[in-house]
Amino acid sequence: MEGWKLQPAPRVRPVRQKVPDGVTQGPLRHEELYFDGEHITLALGPRPTLFRVLRSLLVTQSDAFRDMLGIPQPGDETPEGSSDTNPVHLPDDPDDFACLLKFYYQHFLVTSLSKKPPCAFVLSVWRVSSKYLFHKASEWALEHLRDEWLEIPHKTPATGQTTRDALLLILTSRSVGSTEFLPSAFYHLCALQPDDWDTSFVSEGCQGLARSDLVLLAKGSRAWTLAWGVWCMKRRDFYVNVTSSSAALQSSKDFLSDQSVVRGVLEAMGFERAG
Repeated sequence: MEGWKLQPAPRVRPVRQKVPDGVTQGPLRHEELYFDGEHITLALGPRPTLFRVLRSLLVTQSDAFRDMLGIPQPGDETPEGSSDTNPVHLPDDPDDFACLLKFYYQHFLVTSLSKKPPCAFVLSVWRVSSKYLFHKASEWALEHLRDEWLEIPHKTPATGQTTRDALLLILTSRSVGSTEFLPSAFYHLCALQPDDWDTSFVSEGCQGLARSDLVLLAKGSRAWTLAWGVWCMKRRDFYVNVTSSSAALQSSKDFLSDQSVVRGVLEAMGFERAG
């Protein structure tokens, strides 16, 4: 069988495009891929942690920083942010701000971001991006949170970590003025067992909640306990005779995901079904 051979392509001489009359032939900055190389230094925290980042990143990605840094001050020889000794001071937690910058600089990091980053990392990005109007970062954070926390009950069984995440989600939601994830987070906490409330991280986390949120949590926990009592009474023959721990565990999971239970607990806390 004869082989096939690619014929060499004919040589094509480049054609020099004619510049229309009246058009300057000087260099043209690409509208998206020409970056201002000037950096700016930010300082955050009681013992200031310094961040040195591209001014253009802050100005192009954040509406707030665009207003803050977009217009240079005339006659200012050493503008704020020009050096470590004259940084732009911000009141935010440096760890939170670092999460935001890691999102934007992720391809330059030694350790790349996970496809499923920890909830605390996502919440830090959401908190800072919401405050300074980093829209791309905010949309990224919301996408991850919606995948993880819109479903009720939470797709992951209650653990110490998911309980920490639920508490932090409530605190962050309140700080950014969002109610989207509150039903899922509150329902998760209402389903905690009595022993869980004695753990230090739950006690410390609840201390950060507003009094009104503690009242909601108390109402939801009471409704959850009453619903569990009704559930067990209707299935008393099952619970009297059950010998398999896996069967009892499955019944508990069925109760937790029963939509009439979910609806009753959320309504007791004052949440209304959308639509």
